[in-house]
Amino acid sequence: MNKLSRLLALLPLVLPFVGMAQDGLQQELLLTKPYQPSVNEAVKLDQLPGMIDTATIRPSFNYSITSQRLDSPLSQSTARAAGLQPVQTPELNIGYLRLGLGTYRTPMGELALNTRRSEKFSGGLNLSHLSSDGKVELDNGHKVFSGFSDNRFSAYGKTFFRAFSLSADVGYRRLVSHAYGYDPHGFPAHLHLARKDIRNIYQMGDLNVAVRSLNRSKVSYSGTLSLRNTTDDFDARERQLMLAGELQKGSMGLRYMADMLDRSDVMLQNGRAVTTAGNPYYLITTDKMRLELGAKAQLFKEEGDHMHYRLYPVAEIQYELIHDALIPFAGVNGGVRTRSYRSMIEENPHLMSGYNVPTFTDTRFQIYAGFKGSLGSLAQYYLRSSYSSVKGDRVFLNADTPASQNYFFALPVSYKQFTMGVDLYVQPSDNFDLTFKGTYYHYEVEPWNHMLDRPDFEASLVARYVYESRWSLQFDVTATGNRYYLDLIPDVPDFQSEVRIDGVLNFGLKAEYFLTNRLSVFTKLSNFTTSKYYRWMNYPIQRFQVMGGVTFAF
Repeated sequence: MNKLSRLLALLPLVLPFVGMAQDGLQQELLLTKPYQPSVNEAVKLDQLPGMIDTATIRPSFNYSITSQRLDSPLSQSTARAAGLQPVQTPELNIGYLRLGLGTYRTPMGELALNTRRSEKFSGGLNLSHLSSDGKVELDNGHKVFSGFSDNRFSAYGKTFFRAFSLSADVGYRRLVSHAYGYDPHGFPAHLHLARKDIRNIYQMGDLNVAVRSLNRSKVSYSGTLSLRNTTDDFDARERQLMLAGELQKGSMGLRYMADMLDRSDVMLQNGRAVTTAGNPYYLITTDKMRLELGAKAQLFKEEGDHMHYRLYPVAEIQYELIHDALIPFAGVNGGVRTRSYRSMIEENPHLMSGYNVPTFTDTRFQIYAGFKGSLGSLAQYYLRSSYSSVKGDRVFLNADTPASQNYFFALPVSYKQFTMGVDLYVQPSDNFDLTFKGTYYHYEVEPWNHMLDRPDFEASLVARYVYESRWSLQFDVTATGNRYYLDLIPDVPDFQSEVRIDGVLNFGLKAEYFLTNRLSVFTKLSNFTTSKYYRWMNYPIQRFQVMGGVTFAF
């Protein structure tokens, strides 16, 4: 700031004092508000002024590019061999031995042996034993022996050739059961029966030979020949020969089967049954669709009856709406199958020998539809519903004589059936998976109000969890709906009354701890709610069961 500017700034402060000195008067100054000086316009003076030249000079210059080829010489060098380490294939165990002991004096054992890796042959064998020596309490308070024994042996082998594979297996099973299910109202509490009086021993042998083509570019084929032999402790004998196979070339194919059964028993009844069927089909496949169209022609005959002929439509279509996630399907089929003595024993081992002449079960038609798919590796599902008409199936009824009410006999029955089912598998992580299966049944059957000895629904839930590769835990729940039986009063002809058996809810738990990679200990709990329920009418099963044991792999 220059001197003139400073003087002008001090002038307002000096003038009042100058006036007072001249007049010699005392004056008062009234301020209504603080003094606020303002500058309306200020211009900064440039002390170094500049000049703008009107003459403009633009630089210009010339340039050029001279191209020249630059050669890059190449030379070859010898490549060095990569140093690869040999792949170490983990060595597989050739078998394991499992031993256990449970309540109701229940021992168990299992031995499995298998061959090691081979491109030419694989084989093995399996031995198992499970038995019980316990008792159960009937509704009248009487304790009866409910023991059983189940011994199994099987051996198998499979070899590979250039164009096909050949496999065979042989098996034997010895099943011992005791018919302890007396009517509690007609069975005196003081009556004691020896075990041999209610025991039946079933012996079953199998031999199966199968061949399958490996080159599917030409004609693919597969075939199985099976021999079965079954006997019981009352001199009943059943022999069965079965043949099944399939041929396919391009879009054309043929399925075929034959079943010949011969049975004799202590009642001097002979049952022979023969059935054979052929199913030609035409197959259309695309990236999203699979369509099969065909028909099944079947002949079947039972001893003492004439030959029967049936023709059934066989068709199925499935279409992929969403890749792997949503695949709807629908179809129709039908057929006749032989109802053998063995098939009924495997369902109910308390049958009365000599009253089960083989017959046929004719599924006149079955219409089904549903959805299936997967959500990657997280979940897979399968939904299905069906409606079918069946003639000549079987139900189990208690015998109507006082001395044999603890046994069952098979009664032919015809019905219409509607089912809905769901299968769901979820695996959110590598160490946890969940499996659920459930089926609902609805029957239309005469002359009864309900279908006998079959539940109206079945469901199971199994959860598995592995903790730090040491603990393996499995929790399962099974549920079975209500079932109905006929209450036949002895010596009262034509008296029939439907009896309901409540449904079953069973909880199970299994835990296994791996001490080493080869040795583990396990414990298994079954029906730990101690519920009392019946597998068959008058047959209460053993309640809370605990089993423990060890497993050794070698």
